[in-house]
Amino acid sequence: MKKLTYLFLALIIFACSSDDSTNNNNSIVGNWQISDNPDDFLSNSISETMSYDEYVSFLTENALADGNSYECYIQTRYEFFDDLPGPLQEGWYYYAYLSNGDCIVGYNDDDADSVLLKWENTTDNNYRIYLKYVDFNELTAYAIVNGNTLELRDLEDTPRLILSRL
Repeated sequence: MKKLTYLFLALIIFACSSDDSTNNNNSIVGNWQISDNPDDFLSNSISETMSYDEYVSFLTENALADGNSYECYIQTRYEFFDDLPGPLQEGWYYYAYLSNGDCIVGYNDDDADSVLLKWENTTDNNYRIYLKYVDFNELTAYAIVNGNTLELRDLEDTPRLILSRL
């Protein structure tokens, strides 16, 4: 009877144990950096908010025309955490931009070039990204994770940025 009890306990322990060697590579949690800018989203989004003269001036002042600003912009990073109770989690958007020829990247939550984000998982590898305001969260993007690639899509489901896991 004692052997039967041990056998029963061994079966229960084996059946209830999880495989710790597996890892959810479709998780948004971690550090990400821009790796692609489909349809030149940076220039298009800037030009949609400016007149032609303002846009040309912006390109000249920020060296977008020769690619320097773009090379800096793609150093923009995103960081997502999962340490809060409940489904809504936090993350940070660390913006990169040129200033006097130097590429400046936000680096922590006290930096003015960092933006607090909220995120939630909707299905296995699909997420909603929100901008965090004092009184509310505004849905700003959808995200799809496939291994080490994160695709940010606008609210019309158009791909805007491709990020790579760091």
